[in-house]
Amino acid sequence: MFYNILIKIYSSPDPNSYIKSIYADVQPYLKSMMFEDGFEINITKRVFCDIENSINIHGNEIFDKSVAWSIRNQDGTSTPYASTTASTGNSATVKAASSSAYLNKYVVLKATLSDDSTVFKEFNIQIKSLL
Repeated sequence: MFYNILIKIYSSPDPNSYIKSIYADVQPYLKSMMFEDGFEINITKRVFCDIENSINIHGNEIFDKSVAWSIRNQDGTSTPYASTTASTGNSATVKAASSSAYLNKYVVLKATLSDDSTVFKEFNIQIKSLL
């Protein structure tokens, strides 16, 4: 794949207000999706890109801002599988529950920028045994 197309994600119609940019491989694709209310979406391209390891605002990588940490199940519900036991402005410690029934379950750790809740990064974490 060739990651040679710059993709920008916008939060408003203003062409100067993109919140994230990433290089991707864009390929032709044709699919039509019809919804119950009669709304139809025609997809003509598909995008492949690498997973990002940092948060970008307007093309600038964020290192020096504080985030709020939260943890949940993949379906959005609260999780008994793990919890954050400690956190600072830019790091968090996650502790898995001690039940073996929770092994191989996934949780989502979310870092939300403290001064802009529309900017966040989510991390999928699989619970494994240390033994």
